[in-house]
Amino acid sequence: LPRHAVLESTSLKNIDGEDTVVKTYFVYVVDDSSRAGQRELNVYYVNHTCVAVESGVEVGDVLVVSGQNNLREGTKVLVATGEEAAR
Repeated sequence: LPRHAVLESTSLKNIDGEDTVVKTYFVYVVDDSSRAGQRELNVYYVNHTCVAVESGVEVGDVLVVSGQNNLREGTKVLVATGEEAAR
């Protein structure tokens, strides 16, 4: 997945009596009613340009790639196509 489409959440959790930094990755996927839904990703590799995932999205899913920091579950979104998407 393109890195700019993926959001990252970092938290500190106590695991087996030790504080551990835990990173959670997720994307927003647009459903058939043009609403954004958050999906957690099972990630196995991250670099500055891409994120490789084992699960969480499927081929053909429409991802939010701009403005996702301001989204909430169920927010209606406008899907850009053609020339709009190229901007």
